[in-house]
Amino acid sequence: MKYKERIVIATIVTLLVLFTLTLFKRNDISLNSEQRERDICEPKHSYMTADWTVDSIYDNLNFTVNSKDGLYTVVEKLGFNTGHQIKHSEPLRIIVVPHSHNDPGWLWTFEDYYTIRTRQILTNTIEALNRFPDFRMIWTETVFLDRWWKESPEPLRLAFRDLVQKGKIEILSGGWVSVDEATTHYTAVLDQMIEGHLWIKEHFGIYPNISWSIDPFGYSSTLPYLWRKAGMKDMAILRIHGAVKGFMGNRKMLTFNWRQPWDKNGDHDIMCHVEPFTLYNIECSCGPDTEICKVLDFSSVGSFPDNDQPINFGKNRRARNFEDFAELVVGQYKQKAALYKHNVILMPHGDDFRYIESYDFQTNYENMKRLMDYVNKKSEWNIKMEFGTVSDYFNILHAEIKKSKLKDVSLTGDFFTYTDKDNEYWSGYFTTRPFDKRMIRELQEYLRATETFMSLIYVYLLQNTDSMPLDLDSDWEAIQLARRTHSLVQHHDAITGTSTEGTVIDFEIKIYEAINSLIEIIQKRVTNILSPGTRTNVADLKLTRELPSPKSNLEVKTISSTSDTSSLVVLNSYSVPRTEVISVYIDTYDVEVFDSKNKVVPYQVSPVWLNHYTISQHEYQIMFEVNVPAIGFSVYKIRRRSLVINHVVKPNKKDKSVFSNVISVKGKIDDKYRLFSINKDEENSKVDFIVENNFLKLSFIKATGALHEMCLKTSTKYCTKVAVDFFRYFGNNSNAYCFNSNKLEEDLFLKADSVTLITGRFMSQVKVHHKLFSHSVTLYHSNSIQGQTVHIENNATLLTPEEENTELMMRISTNIQNKDIYFTDSNGFQMNRRKPRKNLPIGANFYPFTTMAVVEDTDTRLTIHTAQPLGVASFTPGSLEIMLDRVPMSFGKGLDEPVTDNKPAISKFILHLEQFRDHHITKDYRQYQMQPSMTSYIINDLLQNPVISLYSFTSVNFKIKELSFLNSDKLPCDISIANFRSLLTESGKFIGTGLTFHKRVTSCNVHQNENICSGTHELDLNSLFKDLTLEKVSQMSLSHLHEVRNEISRVVIKPMELESFQFRWKT
Repeated sequence: MKYKERIVIATIVTLLVLFTLTLFKRNDISLNSEQRERDICEPKHSYMTADWTVDSIYDNLNFTVNSKDGLYTVVEKLGFNTGHQIKHSEPLRIIVVPHSHNDPGWLWTFEDYYTIRTRQILTNTIEALNRFPDFRMIWTETVFLDRWWKESPEPLRLAFRDLVQKGKIEILSGGWVSVDEATTHYTAVLDQMIEGHLWIKEHFGIYPNISWSIDPFGYSSTLPYLWRKAGMKDMAILRIHGAVKGFMGNRKMLTFNWRQPWDKNGDHDIMCHVEPFTLYNIECSCGPDTEICKVLDFSSVGSFPDNDQPINFGKNRRARNFEDFAELVVGQYKQKAALYKHNVILMPHGDDFRYIESYDFQTNYENMKRLMDYVNKKSEWNIKMEFGTVSDYFNILHAEIKKSKLKDVSLTGDFFTYTDKDNEYWSGYFTTRPFDKRMIRELQEYLRATETFMSLIYVYLLQNTDSMPLDLDSDWEAIQLARRTHSLVQHHDAITGTSTEGTVIDFEIKIYEAINSLIEIIQKRVTNILSPGTRTNVADLKLTRELPSPKSNLEVKTISSTSDTSSLVVLNSYSVPRTEVISVYIDTYDVEVFDSKNKVVPYQVSPVWLNHYTISQHEYQIMFEVNVPAIGFSVYKIRRRSLVINHVVKPNKKDKSVFSNVISVKGKIDDKYRLFSINKDEENSKVDFIVENNFLKLSFIKATGALHEMCLKTSTKYCTKVAVDFFRYFGNNSNAYCFNSNKLEEDLFLKADSVTLITGRFMSQVKVHHKLFSHSVTLYHSNSIQGQTVHIENNATLLTPEEENTELMMRISTNIQNKDIYFTDSNGFQMNRRKPRKNLPIGANFYPFTTMAVVEDTDTRLTIHTAQPLGVASFTPGSLEIMLDRVPMSFGKGLDEPVTDNKPAISKFILHLEQFRDHHITKDYRQYQMQPSMTSYIINDLLQNPVISLYSFTSVNFKIKELSFLNSDKLPCDISIANFRSLLTESGKFIGTGLTFHKRVTSCNVHQNENICSGTHELDLNSLFKDLTLEKVSQMSLSHLHEVRNEISRVVIKPMELESFQFRWKT
């Protein structure tokens, strides 16, 4: 072979090798990309595998007017009769379950209910169950058990525990309370469940395994996952839409397997039983004829007469004797059984606060026993009737399913919005008393921060210092009390705002005391760690916010000191480092700001407003950007360059650049000392004004101050209509529970008193004031994630009689072509698909909105993040309506008073606009489960976990300037810390730290300004925390009841799953 030929062949071979290597390399990159998407991105072809979705049921429903005073009656609607087909070889099993529904606050306060009713119920239960061995009782509210246990003598405690362990008293759900399922955040639900479950385990040595949730006003799709993950195999519910009950009963679907939309294989299915009739009282439990069933309410109507005596019921109805009446009751049982697939029915026998007196136990037992004995002897009826627990019912049910191999259908979705009567949709409580909903979320924020820092500071000081601070035991007790207050107000008559005004005041006092106790703990313990070795129990630090009274919102405190320097400690309880603009109020603007490395930090001075037009002359808002590590803090210094003289400092002309520019677009501004550059905008000018930063450009309507366009200044250069407006509904048929208004007053912005534009180095803001509300839109000039979003804050002020029967709304309108489909969160855990149903009333179209709502089309997504639970709806393409406050004046649903105790109600939102990288078109909604982007998750996390700032009122030189407890790079960004708590014994002894992680699934099909982080296959628990020495980590069941794996170091968490761990520290 010639030399040239060899050269050519060598060259070709070389090129082939390079091409092959390149190909392999590209394949490797592709695999890495695919692996990343498997780890953190939503599946491209995920499919809901349940037999039914709640949406599909609604699509098949024919909503008609009901004949029985508008009340939904399942059997009436379906034309059922007594023809239940009982298998001749096996009797119909009827399990009669005595129960007493005890609300820890509703018409009365928790203390009043306990003192007057619940204490006697629990005590008399012991006597009755020992006297009547086959009688039973169920219980759900651990908060009442805790109070009774503390007050009861040891013999009573032992007797109660014995009945629980024998199964004669069954503890159901086991949470601290029976939670609301619409307005609660899943982390709060989890926290109260852990609190209750650990109490039950410590005092009774049992694990609750059935959820009993018969009174919440609609049901979440997320909570069944929590119950199942916590070890519950079955659940029972009641309050779902009456027409939906009819549809399900007609198809024998009132027992079904509840499936998560993302759970393809049904690994977390939970068997759910639905009670078919209106309420859980006796008259609504035995069958559709309430007049017959009411006779069985022996505490109210008395005992059965003698066998040969007639039994009167209803207005003009009579059974000739006991035997005839028993046959009527059996007919009711058969009609109820006709709604179920299986040959067993659950028969709740009780009501609110039943079985107070010993007589109640005796008369109900003796009369029901008489009926049971008679029915059981009638062999031709083929019925076996007995007292039992909910576990007894489900055990028989599962045994029959196993034997018959007749499985129940699976269903995905939630049961909102609830109604039991024509046009009376229970969506008002999504917003009722928004002041309290916001304060409960504030309590959650402070509890989370205090739990996190108290636990880690305690371990840090224990391992790194020779002396511990004084009085730590009282801090643990205070944390436990605050935690239990937070758990209490998750109840379905607390956070919902559906209690009497007196009870609401009691809840507000408890929240106020809890927040202030947590603030005190933070102040003391942060002081301790900044100066390790000090044992003082006096805080050198104070929070920059305070809660002056139970009826007040948290207020910003002004840093006032004769010292020339104040330290500002910024805490971050979130698991990601954060860079953001914060603000403090101070009594002088003539300052210098230094970071933890003693570098000068630029700042902006903005006015503090005494009202919507008057600028304070004695305090100033100082704004600057901070960098705070994950689960840590940074110390900043604010040095006064001149002291305040007579509370007024004349402006220094050379520093005018730090002052905000204030423009009066509409109305007047009173700035007596002219510290700010005040400009009056040209009147009658119709030109929009612009506010922008490096990421966004916002356009506002000059005449009203309303936002109406939003532009992305990133590579896409995209603009879209994002218009904000306010309006209100009127109507005199709404109550605390139900929204039933339909008259409109639009364009409230046109009646605004003032519009003000404030611009500066770190923040620009538009402020609008109306007599019913104040509204601000803020854009931060930061290159962090904070600068990529629009921040909205409202303060609703429906405080005068003129606002009666008002429902105040904020609407966000866009030109997004979402084809009427939008999404709302389910307790902050996952997203649910929604669509307006124009055949139903307005109130039927509002849904719970606890963390975020989304409208999107094939190109664009707008997410609205909320810092408090409210109601949301969508009636036109691309729009969302948010209910901000309401003054319902009608009575109803058991609460015989209007809601007139309104207070200024602050609501906070963030708007986040994103564009998709690729068009996504899904014809079948089962193939598309909306997932937020990673950026969107982080934005929401930052909103729910705000930084906390503390200042020193004396000049203090702290030893530590910056500290982080978390190796944030060891925690993948798709894994969040859902629960962080100090694990305490009932006596208050610290035994470790409990953490629950959530592996979230994200949408990777959006343009993001940050690099999408890579998911990791394993989570290394041993390297998670810095400067703290672990003894061991154990994997626990979700609510920490039992150990799953001991001595675990690495763990794999599956997408969407929650997993709990216990961290034991070396001491």
